[in-house]
Amino acid sequence: MTENPTNTTASLLTAGSDILWMSCGTLVLLLGCVGHLLTMVTILKSKHVRSQCYGVLMAGLSFAGLQTLLSGMLRLLVLAHTGWHTDLRTSSRSGCRVHTLWTHAAVCLDAWLQASIAVDRMFAVYYKNRYHEKGTWQTGIKTFVIFFVLSMGVNAPTYFFADLDSSRSSCTFINILGWHYAHFLVYPLVPSITIIVSNALVWRKAARDKLLALTSRVKSLTIMLVTMNLVFLITSLPRAVLQITSLKHDTTENANHQSNLLQSCLEILLYTGTASTFYIYCATSRRFRAKLKSTFKCLSTAQQSSGLAGQRNNSVVPFDPYSDFNSAEEYYNYRKSSSDSKS
Repeated sequence: MTENPTNTTASLLTAGSDILWMSCGTLVLLLGCVGHLLTMVTILKSKHVRSQCYGVLMAGLSFAGLQTLLSGMLRLLVLAHTGWHTDLRTSSRSGCRVHTLWTHAAVCLDAWLQASIAVDRMFAVYYKNRYHEKGTWQTGIKTFVIFFVLSMGVNAPTYFFADLDSSRSSCTFINILGWHYAHFLVYPLVPSITIIVSNALVWRKAARDKLLALTSRVKSLTIMLVTMNLVFLITSLPRAVLQITSLKHDTTENANHQSNLLQSCLEILLYTGTASTFYIYCATSRRFRAKLKSTFKCLSTAQQSSGLAGQRNNSVVPFDPYSDFNSAEEYYNYRKSSSDSKS
């Protein structure tokens, strides 16, 4: 009996999706988590960077990226490694709702912080003197808090309309009329437009002034953050467009498997963009690499100092019989009186 070609094609497409997640997905998750943690440590160890608005936003972006990887990508990796049987969302009804909200809010926060960094660079280039006064860490904290609250508020419907199905085997989201289009507007359309406009204005100013008006530090920082914004656009827009276009799709079995494989590729591309920020900083900014080296130097120096202190504390001190006495004569008088009392 010959095997059905349709089933063979479907099996190959499913196997391709699984291999993609278990190999590329695992690597992206590990590299991304390490990169985001190193970025936050580097920024917090640099007094100058953490005192600036862009420094706080970069740290916030790493926080949002870490949440995006741990909420969305970790769930998909667990599914892939367990044959798509174990879903972190199906542990309970509240777990389904909280995890759905967490996933959507983290991605949204990441996008809006990318947009806020683009706007920050635009102000730094166009209004240099005023930026020195307003671009403080307090402004960065306020911006982060505002977008965090907005991301949670905008994605609140995902909490109220997500629920387990009747068999409690999957967490489903009730399709509210127009929700997908509204979500596409909030993420990534408006943030992407903000990034494109802000970066276009930055490069227009830079081309007009031939970068002469910018200091080397501002130039290096601007190039680094603009590159990060461009990577975000390239990696996030395709998946968002696929989600909108897939609302009307072919329902044949092969078409569904092809769509799943394409969605897996674009989701890994999205998470790769989220995980790549640290490596973009290292590749495009000599100053960031220098700060990273100094951070490791400080950590190794502190470890060596603690080790030497431990050695000093644990070292054996030779016994000094005179240490509790004011003089050798007082010590010998004490020994004499002790021997007389024993006799």
